[in-house]
Amino acid sequence: MLKRIIRSRERKRRSPTPHPIHVRKIDFEFPEEIEKYWFGGSAVKTHVFNTITLLFPEGEQYFIRSVNRFRDRIEDPALQEAIRGFMQQEMQHSMQHKKYWHNLEVQGYHYDRFLALFRFFLERVVEARCGEKLNLAITAALEHCTAVLAQIYLEEEEATAEAQEALRKLFAWHSIEEIEHKGVAYDVLQEVDDRYLLRVAGMLIGFYTLVFFTFLGTGMFLVQDRTLLRGKVLRELAGFFFTKEKVFNRTFWALGRYLRPDFHPWAEDNRHLVDRALQTTLAATA
Repeated sequence: MLKRIIRSRERKRRSPTPHPIHVRKIDFEFPEEIEKYWFGGSAVKTHVFNTITLLFPEGEQYFIRSVNRFRDRIEDPALQEAIRGFMQQEMQHSMQHKKYWHNLEVQGYHYDRFLALFRFFLERVVEARCGEKLNLAITAALEHCTAVLAQIYLEEEEATAEAQEALRKLFAWHSIEEIEHKGVAYDVLQEVDDRYLLRVAGMLIGFYTLVFFTFLGTGMFLVQDRTLLRGKVLRELAGFFFTKEKVFNRTFWALGRYLRPDFHPWAEDNRHLVDRALQTTLAATA
């Protein structure tokens, strides 16, 4: 009985993506002279975003595969159109982030083993051993995670202004589109299987996977810099994630909304951040 009530409420409160999903084919260029610590001279902030740049291409291909498996089951034409836009945006993100990998190589960083580990975990552990529905639930959860991080990025215009222009625009563009399509994977999940426990399981696996590989990748870069154990770097790590910028804290508490039985990504409408970024950071680009 309780399950039927919860499912009924969720069905009533679902809402489609409230706007068109725009596929912006921006050709980013990253000159080799970009500074090694391109985010305001901060090794920590730079390497967090360098790690994200490594994770996104593989992660977003996984998202596409997870959603595409259920595409034929979706009868709603509006959701079908949203799926199409979602997949096209994600493909563009993968292509553009990969371009910066060359700069990392020029700077002397080695990341092949890290990428191989991430790819193995994603494909041979998560994708191969979790069922199709759980993979979709993980994707929906991670799409919420990335939308929360995108919101934080677009809110912090003053802080992100410290970043080198090309990379600042790359992450602003990506953040805009993460917000635009933030409800698509979730809507597909709800159409396919709206069990609450499936949604929660997806978040538990997705969130801790994201946290683990973000910290591992950041540590990998700092080890190659031979700065990981320096007091200044450790303090900056603690500040960025927990005490000053509080990125981990802000993300963790925002993710708590996902556990509400009546949750929907568009219950919080943050399109104003998209509009502002298009008029400022990407004014001459998008």
